Amino acid sequence: MKISNLENLKAIQQVEMDIENLNYSVASNKDYQNYQKTISFLKKFNDDIKDNKENLKQKEIDTTKAISVLNDFYKITNELLEKANESISQITENDISIDELEELIEDFKKLDNDLKTNAEKLVNSKRQIFQLESEQDKIEKNIKDLIKNFKVNKLEQKYKELYKTYMAEKAKLEQKLNGFFKDADKNDLILYKKVKDQVKKLPIIVRKNNDLCTGCNLEIAPKIQSQLNNSGDCAICDECHRIIYNGD
Repeated sequence: MKISNLENLKAIQQVEMDIENLNYSVASNKDYQNYQKTISFLKKFNDDIKDNKENLKQKEIDTTKAISVLNDFYKITNELLEKANESISQITENDISIDELEELIEDFKKLDNDLKTNAEKLVNSKRQIFQLESEQDKIEKNIKDLIKNFKVNKLEQKYKELYKTYMAEKAKLEQKLNGFFKDADKNDLILYKKVKDQVKKLPIIVRKNNDLCTGCNLEIAPKIQSQLNNSGDCAICDECHRIIYNGD
């Protein structure tokens, strides 16, 4: 297998590996990691605050509805209680006894008191919800101010400096890479990209070391050995599918 300009492809590979190493160095940088963790924390914090507000709002709506239902029921109960009291003076011997009616009225009064108690509890619950919302707003503001004024500002500044350096270095490498691409033979590039897509991990151009492929460290098949022995020839490793060449 003939490659017109092996050195050019090796140069392309080296720059692409340099870009990979640059990306890794940034991703493993402590300032970058701390900044990403802080951003992740802030996002979760904001999401939690939003969820809590929505939950409190729903509880407020549910409490308001419950108070309305209790008020309506309370009104109906009072009307029934008034009618029961009015009927006492109209009782005859054949009607329900006064004792039974009074017992019924007492039951109504107990229900009336229960309704009042529950209504008061709901009103207190609604008041507590308002207090919780107010306290939550204060805590949210205090935490955001604390984060903004101290840690985040410092981390953000370091991150911006790191990102600026990273982008400058990456731009230089990409410019260098584009130059090598322009100088490359068309068929060489087709082969390079095909092997790269198949192997998926750099390096994809490796040298022969004695009888071993330095890409997978396995022995090279005799047929591939024979192909490599021809002057200027390269070959594809049967095991790892990388491009193998003779030399240093």
